[in-house]
Amino acid sequence: MPTKLSRKSRPEAVIAVFAATARPVILRYFPRNSCIASSRITIECLKIFGVPSHAVPVTLKVEVRAHKIMFVCGIDEETQARARQSAASYIALQRTGWNGHLIVKAGRHVIDPSFDQVLDVFASQGIQIETRPAVFVIPVGDARLVKSFAIDFVALTDDGAKIDGQYFGIEDYSFQQTPAWETDHLEPAIREITSGMKREL
Repeated sequence: MPTKLSRKSRPEAVIAVFAATARPVILRYFPRNSCIASSRITIECLKIFGVPSHAVPVTLKVEVRAHKIMFVCGIDEETQARARQSAASYIALQRTGWNGHLIVKAGRHVIDPSFDQVLDVFASQGIQIETRPAVFVIPVGDARLVKSFAIDFVALTDDGAKIDGQYFGIEDYSFQQTPAWETDHLEPAIREITSGMKREL
């Protein structure tokens, strides 16, 4: 049985319960690469439990050098050209609208609610990560995310290969003008997620 927590639980507990329960619900309503909708859902769900948060537009680069594979999202053509030189298999996420990736800053944590799209790319190339986080939560302590920021992270594949990743901040808030950022179509998912969270908190 999960530990029952009060509604006024520490933000860390609220974030942990969201991360453990939200993604399957989101995927019933939205595609896996819906980082804008997923981030807005994250913000609205955390708000209901008294946890303030905000969206952070970033580029995302994830590389497994041992397998010569790189996944990127939101980087410009010049950076893409340099990145292609270091990877035999280079996969750029193609978007029809806003070109970027969206994550959420909540207190001392950064939350990527659509991180599993990266892992799916790896799986398509035969690289497996069994203990894969559908929602990726990174503790950042008291760090403040300024206009230009970088967060590096390291993980391992099942065969022990090192995964190097980086989020880098961009000053592009045009995602706020996209239909995905509007809340009306997100309400069913938000209600379902928060209902499940209330049973755990």
